[in-house]
Amino acid sequence: MIFLSSSVSGLPNGVDEYDLGSEYFPPAPEGDWYVYDVAGVISDETEAEFEEELIRIHEEFGILVRLVTIGDMWNYGVGPWDPSEDFFSDDEGYARQMFQHYGMEGGEEPSMMIALSTGDRQFKFVMPDMPALNQRISGDVFINGAWRLGDAADHYEGDLDWGENTVGMYYGYDNCEWGEPTDTWYLDVGYDRVEAWECTLDDEGDWEPWNDVWGYCEDRGGEWQWYCYNHPWVVKEDWNHVHKYDGAGPENANGTLLDINNEYTRGNLWEIALSKYVHRVDDIVEPEPWHWSVHSGVYSIGLLSMVFLVSRMRKERAFDHEFLERADWAEERLGFAYSRRRGMLSLKSLKGDPDGTVFEKVSDQIEKLTETVTGELREIDYDRDLLKSCAELNKRADDVGIPEDVQLIDMDLEEEFRAIQEYGDSRDRINSVLMICMVPIYFALIYLGLSMVAYHPFTLGDWILDDPWLLIYIGNELSLGIVIISTIVLYLLYGFTVWSVSDLVREYAGIRSPLFPFYRPQPTARVVDYSNVIIPVAVGSYLIDDVVAGGYVVTSAGFDEHGNEIYESSIPVSSGGGGGGGCGGGGGF
Repeated sequence: MIFLSSSVSGLPNGVDEYDLGSEYFPPAPEGDWYVYDVAGVISDETEAEFEEELIRIHEEFGILVRLVTIGDMWNYGVGPWDPSEDFFSDDEGYARQMFQHYGMEGGEEPSMMIALSTGDRQFKFVMPDMPALNQRISGDVFINGAWRLGDAADHYEGDLDWGENTVGMYYGYDNCEWGEPTDTWYLDVGYDRVEAWECTLDDEGDWEPWNDVWGYCEDRGGEWQWYCYNHPWVVKEDWNHVHKYDGAGPENANGTLLDINNEYTRGNLWEIALSKYVHRVDDIVEPEPWHWSVHSGVYSIGLLSMVFLVSRMRKERAFDHEFLERADWAEERLGFAYSRRRGMLSLKSLKGDPDGTVFEKVSDQIEKLTETVTGELREIDYDRDLLKSCAELNKRADDVGIPEDVQLIDMDLEEEFRAIQEYGDSRDRINSVLMICMVPIYFALIYLGLSMVAYHPFTLGDWILDDPWLLIYIGNELSLGIVIISTIVLYLLYGFTVWSVSDLVREYAGIRSPLFPFYRPQPTARVVDYSNVIIPVAVGSYLIDDVVAGGYVVTSAGFDEHGNEIYESSIPVSSGGGGGGGCGGGGGF
């Protein structure tokens, strides 16, 4: 081994930090090996257990996995400042080159090394021969257990600045004795008599002598002869005990974790941290993707379903703006015809002569609507007065008791109803295949999304069926987000097909639900004679509220000379914004 003095940093002159020679690594063990504990943090019993587990992995999966620990890179002439301790876990750093040094890279079988440097506080799963999915999983396995490594490093290597007599997480003392504590205050408050370690320092300095009470102490030599600690790794917590621990004794029969002199015993914190990684190697090496044909099949079915759905929608003119407009024009013309008819019926309720103010106004409104709805089906020139007329005519009809189900008897509405029927038939044919296509599309999107969470589109395999929580563990919120977003997209598309069809079309065309693609309901309203059409209440309400209302609110403006009520229409303007009252636009948002 090469040792560098503290005044020298980095590698010797002429040595490339990314191409270390064999002298910078612990010499390789002879024969077959699985655990190489150079740092000496693993007991013989635990090493045998680790080796048995890694042999099982090798035999079951055909992957060689080795565990290597070192004290720190500086012991082998690397560092400590240039390169820094992070060089150990760099992708091309010390652990990777140690992996290569032991002949594990590019062999006949895939290999993986679990590498730990206790002094550098660095860890690395070295696995360049493994697929990207397994590498991704190893990163999450490391993150999940990193706190245990940190706990071990703090326990044995750290300086918590709790006082001048601390080493790692232990307090050091010159003298400790087992027995009943000198201060028995706890007896006065009802606790039982106890025994514990009571410790002192030979030189308290300016401090008054003080006896500290501990549950666990060992005579280990060193600057301070005794070291004490009450961490639950060492003693059992007991909140009924006056000192909140139990299981200590003069012989410390509960076993030792106190390795101040690097005499690590079975069950120490380094072992505990490493055992979590050794026993999760299955999660790392087991995931294996399905054959590419499975992935291609899923995506092909989803893509073909999408192509078929888009083709059917194009065939049914779902993207034909003119076709959609004709249906809108037809509904609007029916709305005008409906309002016109109710206005004509309300004329009979007016008082006085035909030359009265209200009579003439109603007659003019009816005449304008008649001109609008006769002739070839076309886009109606936008005129707010038409909508205002409809609002006032329907209001008058309501006030005089004209029912909402009326009979349109004096005009031919064949073109309008044929346009509505064609549109309804088109939407029905789309609905007949929508869910049949959407299910594989949705599944393919979920499949793709979860695959990308794992790594790439060809990632999923039996491992997700055996342990679906592993994917959630890898993706966290992202997995849930993909499912939620895909579901929302499916719901919105379903909603578009359902909500974009008006009540009028449903009543006269009868459109199947996408959820029941093999059943088309019969129309609830039928047209036998296009010159004698009955508008039911449901359709009438829809025409009044959604087609020709125009947002107008109709109020009374008094009475004419014959006592007929005069109406005026206006569109309400919110007082909170948009202008129209006061000093200009503004308000809350």
